[in-house]
Amino acid sequence: MRVSSFADGLRRAAKILRRDGSGRLAMIVLRLLASPFMDFGRLVFFVRALDNTWTAPALPAGFELGLASASDCPGLVAGGRPDPRLPELCHERFERGDRCAVIRSADGEVMHSRWATTIATSIPELGRMIVPRQDEVYFYDAYTRPDQRERGLDGAARCFVFEVARAAGLARAYTYVRSENGPGLRAAHRWLTCIGELSFFRIRGCRAWVIRRRNAGPSSGGGRVESLEDRADPWPDLR
Repeated sequence: MRVSSFADGLRRAAKILRRDGSGRLAMIVLRLLASPFMDFGRLVFFVRALDNTWTAPALPAGFELGLASASDCPGLVAGGRPDPRLPELCHERFERGDRCAVIRSADGEVMHSRWATTIATSIPELGRMIVPRQDEVYFYDAYTRPDQRERGLDGAARCFVFEVARAAGLARAYTYVRSENGPGLRAAHRWLTCIGELSFFRIRGCRAWVIRRRNAGPSSGGGRVESLEDRADPWPDLR
């Protein structure tokens, strides 16, 4: 088991090196070494106007997209790793009104999951809350199984949640991605507009220090943001 895990780690490292270069790989290794007592990095924030201008990718044959319920909790995944608290955490999220979009294979196995909420939700890296306004939704904790990536599942799920939120009368969707998550950043840039990034440093158990906040340029992404034109600050409400 340990040999297999080590080999998997080497394959992931080689893939990151080829795709994103030595700098990103070195930063990931440094963060893993420091993770028991501190965390640091950059969070990149994105927004999308829910104006029905998207075209969803087609799903692979036999796959189905829909909303999960509490009975699906045992089959959901989060963060790319098995989590013994996940069933309990899922029930807590459903009880407070969060929604979860899932894509299932023909045999019913969950291939992708994505959560959405309209109430205050923790940002673990910062030790703060993101508080959606009355007409906003926040997407979080999205995960695609490694063997199903680059098959359009992420885009299909995003567009599905965009449509569900728009039908509920919401106007904007927010999300963020850690800067070392190359695939997540590329996917977010395809469907949303980058509004900026926060650099942070956090000692475990303490609230993070925001070292720098940088706004993005007007063309930083593929999503539409016309509904933000009347707002001086396009950032989500962080408390």
